[in-house]
Amino acid sequence: MTPRVFSFRSKARTLEALRDKLTHFQLCPQWIVTAEDWRNQNMRQRLVQTINRENNNKNRQLMVRSSARNEDTEGASLAGAYLSISNVAPTELKTAIDRVLASYQRHKDDRDENVDENQEVLIQPMVENVVASGVVLTRELDSGSPYYVINYDATTSRTDAVTGGRGESESLLIRRAAAAATKTAAMSTESSSTLPPWVRPLLDSTIELEEVTACQELDLEFCVDAQNSIFLLQVRPLAAKAKWITIPDAEIDRAVEDIRDMLGKNMTTTPKPGLAGHTTIFTEMTDWNPAEMIGTTPRPLALSLYRTLITDSVWAQSRQCMGYRMVDGPLLQSFRGRPFIDVRKSLNSFLPAGLGAEDDQDIVANKMINYQLARLAKHPELHDKVEFEIALTCWDFSTLKSRQSFARAGLNATEAADMENLLQSLTRNIIGGGALHLHDLLTETDRLLEDHITLTGLPPLIRIS
Repeated sequence: MTPRVFSFRSKARTLEALRDKLTHFQLCPQWIVTAEDWRNQNMRQRLVQTINRENNNKNRQLMVRSSARNEDTEGASLAGAYLSISNVAPTELKTAIDRVLASYQRHKDDRDENVDENQEVLIQPMVENVVASGVVLTRELDSGSPYYVINYDATTSRTDAVTGGRGESESLLIRRAAAAATKTAAMSTESSSTLPPWVRPLLDSTIELEEVTACQELDLEFCVDAQNSIFLLQVRPLAAKAKWITIPDAEIDRAVEDIRDMLGKNMTTTPKPGLAGHTTIFTEMTDWNPAEMIGTTPRPLALSLYRTLITDSVWAQSRQCMGYRMVDGPLLQSFRGRPFIDVRKSLNSFLPAGLGAEDDQDIVANKMINYQLARLAKHPELHDKVEFEIALTCWDFSTLKSRQSFARAGLNATEAADMENLLQSLTRNIIGGGALHLHDLLTETDRLLEDHITLTGLPPLIRIS
């Protein structure tokens, strides 16, 4: 016998259908008021009396929520279109229900004089001692990528802080494959120790909800109380899935694992031959700024040309000509098509060529690069200003600032003096005394521009060869 597929209905009816099927989520007591019953004055009075009696505490405030039939459907969502009112005192219940039903009128067909009598209002007691509230999307909203997206607020006791645009929300993205693993495997990263204690139970509750509804595309609202009990306030299917371009989850998981392996190999603390610094940082806008020149997700041809013309070898050769240290290998690393700059290589390429002898094992270079990487890690906002704020590329008028950098990098007096002399010599050569200084570079640039004019009549492929 084929198992029955769960059917999403109105907000109230969906929660009602889930009440006996969930073991992790807590569900609030609830009362459903239909428009038909509410128009009957006798019934109205009885409904209010019943709600207040069953609420057990007439001072406990209520949440009066919209539960329109067209609010939460698989084809479209009218989230936020109708009124919901929090912190309703029992004496204000009638007025609150009237206001919520009136909000349905704004979205009904103009030919109808009255709100459909089958429309409903959901009443629940307010959850007390709320420490966090928010929403969970079981897939990334714009693309459908396999991530749990948790937007939450832990600065207010309001249960609608995120959905109502109040408070200060934070976001977590957790890959579905990781969340589905065991607790130890899923939350074993260093960052997991800083996560709120309710995150793992929330993921377990959400996974169970997916299984019960046989749906992996959900949008749910939750709150957490002081005892870390997690309440499900509403759930609906994600209507945005109709816009997604479907890519198998397994393919995305493989890409993530490939990127993880690449990062592990490149950011290992094992020294790399010919490179000072114990690890590296990858950024999108440092040194030649690929994000600005070809974009963060360039077409393969653009990325290939950019690498061939600039970041494979030309970037380092041009600096060697000016007296900087030669660095072998590409400056750019592509992580599944997204270009990132290897900042360790960039910083190495700004060291004076004469720095570091074989007998000192590049001690000064390592001190400088490790200090510069640590400073960038502490101040990531400088990622697009590395040549000016992190690296020492020449000896300029900021003498005191440069000498402070030597001290902070741990250079002793002799090492600092040698570094200063090398930078001064490099700067003199670039300005006018070296084999290839600024005047030569400007003359060469002018010649290339002149040649460009004489080649205008040739085919494009000949002109760039």
